[in-house]
Amino acid sequence: MKRLVTLVTVVFIGVSAFSVVRALYQGGDERAGTPLLKVPVESLSERPGRGTSARSATTPVEAPREDAQASRSDAVPEERRRLHDDLSLGIALGFTREEALALIQQTDLEQLEAFFSQRSHITADWLNRQGLGVEHLRELYARWAAGTPPELAPDNPGALIFSRYRSGQDGSPFRAQNRFSAQDRTVYLHYQLPTEYQQASVIIRWAREDQPGLSHFDYHPLTDDTGLRQEAWVRPRQGWEPGTYRVEIYGAEPSLPLIAQRDYEVLP
Repeated sequence: MKRLVTLVTVVFIGVSAFSVVRALYQGGDERAGTPLLKVPVESLSERPGRGTSARSATTPVEAPREDAQASRSDAVPEERRRLHDDLSLGIALGFTREEALALIQQTDLEQLEAFFSQRSHITADWLNRQGLGVEHLRELYARWAAGTPPELAPDNPGALIFSRYRSGQDGSPFRAQNRFSAQDRTVYLHYQLPTEYQQASVIIRWAREDQPGLSHFDYHPLTDDTGLRQEAWVRPRQGWEPGTYRVEIYGAEPSLPLIAQRDYEVLP
């Protein structure tokens, strides 16, 4: 009887540990209030080193191939890696819109889709559900790198409020602020949508402006069906670096309209 109880206890502990590990692996991007992921999103600042192997211990051993075929197959991942490095560098350095568009003109849509899929939740399937085509990835990349072009920016973007606190469901105030401390772990933003907005999510660009740093670009589901008191947040894994940050919210529509835009500052 004691052996049976011990066996059951061991099995329970093993299952519980497996569940915890699986939950951690399948969790959402801890840096932002985006949907859950099936696999972790790779961030621009935390990509694995080039020598890191992505093969698991259970990957079957491939059959021997001819040298020429192996060389061609190996060249494709290497070419893709170099292209993704160039696209990442364009975002990290803050390419101008013209530089970003020039770079992606040399990039086929399949490669661009792979880049977005690895670094955000924006995929061809999500674009299709919004009534957008994969060709919108070119404009999305330009927005990610350079933000909204002046000619497309409205004279009076919508209201956007920053806070270190979440909004209260009881209508309590946001405690709005435009300055934060580097010790503040999470920055929340609160915004409203145009009354005619019909989509279920928006696209948010959240980036450091004064020098290379945080660059978050992803879609965020709406948090209020009425269109009022929408909320989103970002929590950098390495904390907030002092500097100036800009948040831009785009409608998930063909013209990618700028719904709201505002800057805030993080102090040492």
